[in-house]
Amino acid sequence: MDSKRYAEVIFLLKDEQIEKQMLLSEFEAVLDGVVSLVDQKNQSCRSLYLQVNESLQISACVLFVIDFDDAGNTPANWHLPFTQLVDQAGKGPNLGAGFIRLAFNGQCSVPWHNNKLWSPDDFPDVFLLAQTAVAENRLELEFSSTEERDGIPLSELDMGMFGQMQGNDTPFDVQDSIETERVQLDAGPDLLAHQWHLKFKAFEKEYNQKLNEFKQGTDKSFSNVREGYERRLLCVTEEYEKTLEEVTQELIQVKLRLDIMASQKQSLEDVNQSQKQQIDVLQEKMEVLRKQSEQKNRDELQSTIKKYEIQSEDTLSEINERWKIETEKKDEELRARNELVKQIQKEVCDLRRDKIRLVNSGADKFLESLEKLGINFIAFHPGAGHMSIPLVDMTIYMENPIGYAASRCLVSEEHYRLWLQHYENPICRFQISKDKEDVCGGRIKRVDVPKTFKGGVTDRCVKHPSVSAEWGKVVKISS
Repeated sequence: MDSKRYAEVIFLLKDEQIEKQMLLSEFEAVLDGVVSLVDQKNQSCRSLYLQVNESLQISACVLFVIDFDDAGNTPANWHLPFTQLVDQAGKGPNLGAGFIRLAFNGQCSVPWHNNKLWSPDDFPDVFLLAQTAVAENRLELEFSSTEERDGIPLSELDMGMFGQMQGNDTPFDVQDSIETERVQLDAGPDLLAHQWHLKFKAFEKEYNQKLNEFKQGTDKSFSNVREGYERRLLCVTEEYEKTLEEVTQELIQVKLRLDIMASQKQSLEDVNQSQKQQIDVLQEKMEVLRKQSEQKNRDELQSTIKKYEIQSEDTLSEINERWKIETEKKDEELRARNELVKQIQKEVCDLRRDKIRLVNSGADKFLESLEKLGINFIAFHPGAGHMSIPLVDMTIYMENPIGYAASRCLVSEEHYRLWLQHYENPICRFQISKDKEDVCGGRIKRVDVPKTFKGGVTDRCVKHPSVSAEWGKVVKISS
């Protein structure tokens, strides 16, 4: 049985760059929870499964997406049959070894796995990037040309007892195998036991070899993880010691400032006590002066009140007379203004009647003449096509052409405007942030009939099939 003539690798992408490369066996250790990828925690990674031939050229590819939790682990029971997908995949680009077998979102032989894949339209340069990384061969891929054989070579056995079968070159069938086993048992049980002993030794050697390879791979993965954690621990320790030293220095400075502030506080308390005594003396003096001033002010206030009472009476009389005169003037102006408004309203009514009379005798008669001559008014609108507009509808059409076209399409004006925006630029309108202009923008299939268009459904790409948040509503055009 020939061994595989290709290697299986996994690439994890981030910001349109290859962030991590690993063999498929290492990726399976991540899926089994043996190893976690801390650098990918809380991320949804676009990834590639590649089959690389002996010439370091890509022969098959699967574009898939995998999520990592806050500990860098993958979801439990996550599974994707890479071999089955590439065996039944369609054609992809030619990367040097002929057209590759490619599986992606939109070209998947197993429909229920389609949502785990992504499309190369999101990153067209991914194949060039992958081929460049494979050519660098950082994973040091090796290919074995040895052949595995079942059982023990016949040269290791004593063939004297099988001389009667030397001339038979055809394979044994089931009856021949049973007969051979019976002959071997009759001829020599010890020799048959020796043969099965050699077979067991060969199987045991092969098992031990594969077990050692698996242990070496696992030990290497654990060693890499341990080295990573040791490096991180060293960095954290150094940062902690540096931070501790800085905090210690700050504490010393704060203590010095507290001592200085305590000394200043004592000085301020002494000054405050002295000022308080001075204030008490001043308050006693102010109390005496206040009483004297109150009596004096009381007398002056009484005389001032009497004086202002007399002046106020004279002033109020004068103000009343002036107010009456002003009121009479305003009444006269208001009556004159009302008369002017009535006159202007009458003139406006006359002008409107003249305008209607001129329109009926001019433009409408001209349009009626054109209609009698067999001239039709044709207008084109997307979704409605070329429309023949009757004369009776001309005023309605001129006031709102979009609304008229929407009524012809049997939809509302708002629905037609939303469809028209999709028709002119068929992109995914899923709002990916609170900014109304920040939408997905992925190209989608255009809906040509306004009535079959559904906002929030038919203007979505496969990554955003429905709206799941209040800020993710359909971006509506401004009226």
